[in-house]
Amino acid sequence: MKKPNDTELSNAELIEQAIRNNINKKSGIKLLETSNDWVVEQIEILLNCYPILRKYNYKTMGLEKLYALILTLSDHLEMDYEEQDDLLFVEYTNELKSIMSLKEMFLWLLLGAFKGKSHVHFKLDECVLNRLKIDKKGAIDYLCDNSYLIPVPEKKEYHFIMSIASVLSFNYKKLDPIINTILSIQKNSNKDLSLLNYIEYNRTGKNIDLHPELQKQSKRIKIKI
Repeated sequence: MKKPNDTELSNAELIEQAIRNNINKKSGIKLLETSNDWVVEQIEILLNCYPILRKYNYKTMGLEKLYALILTLSDHLEMDYEEQDDLLFVEYTNELKSIMSLKEMFLWLLLGAFKGKSHVHFKLDECVLNRLKIDKKGAIDYLCDNSYLIPVPEKKEYHFIMSIASVLSFNYKKLDPIINTILSIQKNSNKDLSLLNYIEYNRTGKNIDLHPELQKQSKRIKIKI
């Protein structure tokens, strides 16, 4: 994906490059040296999904304008959040009919990255995860893979601490086809499980665990329960 100069980069590639550079600079983590085709694809989907983001043109607008567009979009979509040190805190209510979509997760990732956060903290009620089935899972695999899970039994809450750098560094498009097939079969065979059972069945944070730098960064994160 290397191009001779920035004028030949697509909007999505430029955004991915800027986020990667921003995370590297703020965290000192050097594992995000190469472009990630999967992330570029997700950003392209976002740019095509939301009319307000289709206005972005890197030849005439800077990244500050993109950040402003994302903020405007987050207001329009009523994406409520709080900022806590290195975290963007997002609370999902027990009125959820389905879990977040992948594009919604990416909007949180972009918002967190442009705000200089290293992690996005999602709080979900146990009753939501118990009520929903795997077929309503949305982005749950990507969330689990790139988050450390902190259950709070006394409050019946589940907290996912998603590493933005972990999402950016793992290229799902490069997964072995055999592994993809096995994962598909597993999901189909477990389709009657609740999301809570499914999450407990899977190992969370496995992409973070691939990199000692990310492990250290994520384990330093303190959350307010």
